[in-house]
Amino acid sequence: MKIGPNTTVFIEYDLYNKDKELLESTEGEGKIAYMHGKGMMLEALEKQMEGQEPGDEFAVELSVEEAFGPRVDDLVVTIPRSEFEDAGEIAVGDQFHTHDTNGDPVMVTITDLTDEEVTVDGNHPYAGMDVIFEIKVLEVRETTEEDLKTLSGEDEGCGCGHDHGDDHECCGGNGHEDDHECCGGSGGCGCGGH
Repeated sequence: MKIGPNTTVFIEYDLYNKDKELLESTEGEGKIAYMHGKGMMLEALEKQMEGQEPGDEFAVELSVEEAFGPRVDDLVVTIPRSEFEDAGEIAVGDQFHTHDTNGDPVMVTITDLTDEEVTVDGNHPYAGMDVIFEIKVLEVRETTEEDLKTLSGEDEGCGCGHDHGDDHECCGGNGHEDDHECCGGSGGCGCGGH
């Protein structure tokens, strides 16, 4: 079966920057699943997935605009440390869910902290980067009712179908609390949408 509308797709991938430095990988974590055409992947990546079938291996190069967008300086803000009183121990690199001015959920990363202030960055970790996905298609099947329930995020978890314990790299952190490699509502492979 080929990837197309109403299919559920299982893949493995490596994600590189334009200098071929590995940013993240499913190696050692297992395959991820997504429902094609449901906005679970970056749009430009999903277009390249269309028509592929199990066993296919290919690379997709995405520009900054096609991938995770340009960095936005206004998404880096400094706030009083008192805002994190309920968070317990915090450190540079920790990530937290919050909401933007429209009330939409976003993930922010702590980039600096002092006794008085915390600087957080709401940009996607790969914002401003041209990226290369190297993908292997493992399985393609017709989307089931169970897929609609589990991969849409209605069940607990991010909805990307990735069995990733606490890393949450691929899914963009949707539905997670903290300490995850994600942000901004879409991370890694873009399973969380962008």
